[in-house]
Amino acid sequence: MDACGVCDGPGSPCLGCTVAQASNFDPVADTSDGTCTCTPAGSPLSDAAQLETNASGGGLSQWQSFTSQVGGGLHSISIDLASPLGTEPSPGTLRVYEGEGNEGTRVASVEVQIEPVALSVVQEFEFIDLVPIAQGQVYSWELTVPEQTVGYLALNNQNPYAGGRFGADEGTDAAFRVDVRACATE
Repeated sequence: MDACGVCDGPGSPCLGCTVAQASNFDPVADTSDGTCTCTPAGSPLSDAAQLETNASGGGLSQWQSFTSQVGGGLHSISIDLASPLGTEPSPGTLRVYEGEGNEGTRVASVEVQIEPVALSVVQEFEFIDLVPIAQGQVYSWELTVPEQTVGYLALNNQNPYAGGRFGADEGTDAAFRVDVRACATE
């Protein structure tokens, strides 16, 4: 019997869902095949967060890495930001990638509307389909906007978040919170 439990099988890798917190986790799988799902169970829980601010900035594309502490289905990302257009709302795209930065595998994406509010107001962006994220793994969210006339992200330049970093400056972190929901097992 090979590593996949198949007699005379092709051997490794064993493909399946490798995220232990997913609804369809396959304990035999050693290589993700992109099929992980999350049937929500329970209310959203705060997973990773850094909400202290002392600076502001931002550009057309900014990312922040984080380490999932709970794992489960990615429910929402809340960011302390204002509109990059000042007094006008702005469209944007919020993407989530595996690993640090925006070059890993994209696991989620949502089109967002950024409201023209004052910094220190956290805006929540929900994901319609919960994407399983693994406890202890590093992910990054990236926010892109088509146009920018003002600094719009609340930041902290004293490196308060040990689980990740802001893409534009290693010693800085954006002000954000990641919420997950537990996934029911199948």
